[in-house]
Amino acid sequence: MLARTILLLSMPALVACSWNGSTSSSSTYSSTMSSPREGGGIIYRETVARGSLAREMDVDGQFELSDDDRDIVAMTPGSRLSIEEKSPTRRRVSITAPNGVPIVEYWIDDEKRELDTAGEQWLREIVAELVEAVGLGATVRAERILADGGPAALVGATETVSGALRRVYLSRIVEIEDLDNALLIRVVGLGGEIISDGKKRELAMRAMPVETANADLTTEILELIGKVVSSTGQSELLRSLLDTRPLNDVQAQHFLRLARAIVSDSGKRDVLTAAITKLPSKHRLELIEAFGTVISSTSQGALYETYISTVALDEESAILIAKRARGVISSSTQGAIVVKLIEHAPPSNGVDAEILQTADGIISSGSKEQVIGAFLEKRTLTAESDAQVAKVIDNVLSKSSEDRLREKLEAARQR
Repeated sequence: MLARTILLLSMPALVACSWNGSTSSSSTYSSTMSSPREGGGIIYRETVARGSLAREMDVDGQFELSDDDRDIVAMTPGSRLSIEEKSPTRRRVSITAPNGVPIVEYWIDDEKRELDTAGEQWLREIVAELVEAVGLGATVRAERILADGGPAALVGATETVSGALRRVYLSRIVEIEDLDNALLIRVVGLGGEIISDGKKRELAMRAMPVETANADLTTEILELIGKVVSSTGQSELLRSLLDTRPLNDVQAQHFLRLARAIVSDSGKRDVLTAAITKLPSKHRLELIEAFGTVISSTSQGALYETYISTVALDEESAILIAKRARGVISSSTQGAIVVKLIEHAPPSNGVDAEILQTADGIISSGSKEQVIGAFLEKRTLTAESDAQVAKVIDNVLSKSSEDRLREKLEAARQR
């Protein structure tokens, strides 16, 4: 039987739950894994509660497994594997290799015995669980599959496995420089399972320029971007996606969901800024709504002002911006947004009404004076807006600002 060498260093004890003799049929399982750690190796901790089952394991060293990943056929000197399980019979096995040859010791209820058929089957099942849970042997297996069948074989194998095995295979596939587009497309949909942010990012970037009539590739790239943890990485990928792939309506909505969820304010701002000119125009209102998810007043103001200056505003967009400006905390930023809106918004009684309502809510007398002054200079007074302007002036806290605005209002009436 073909054997292959598998390296597993410094794998600490798996922490098992306390056994209470329960016969419940309910089961729970939780685990955490971090790989690699400083100095190499795998960190893996496990909590198992399956009715009356409790298990504790300790693994450390280099192991050579059989081709079916079920039997330990060789170990480097000093390696060890020990397992203790209560289910409810207490079984314990210890495998050491002082000279590289495995020495197996086996106990049932503290009585040392020869490893019988039932014990061998039990051990084989646990080794298989380790292969599945922590990818024991996956790296070597991936190299063997590549050597025997090339990238297509490894991609095919990846699609048939799950858990840690799939993650290891995917990480290896991303490292293949000459992976053809057909294989790349098959892998992207699985890429979210890769642990490394860097490799997820690399896979997404490589897939973006691929030309295909299948629109699902863009959706799968978006799903992959959503699995990237780093805000910087997400921001960079979303901006690159806008530059390389067209988005349909569903994908544009998906894009905006990802953009709104970016934790970093600067990363979110950069993505939304890029979207102003590159996102399909029919999603303009959703994009404007997304500006409000940015925390910084300065960044919010920059987004609104960039949009107003860059996009040909329609009445609906202008009204929405006027309303959303009320949620900006800074009076000076509110004022700057509304002044820009006054300069670029189309003539409309509805737009003017919303602009003046926003102006009335600005706390700073100076910012309020700036907005009303711009309004009187650039917009045409109507009976409705005249009355609304007068009301805003009545609410100005500074007497000097109020007086100056009354003069400007009277001058505008004369025009």
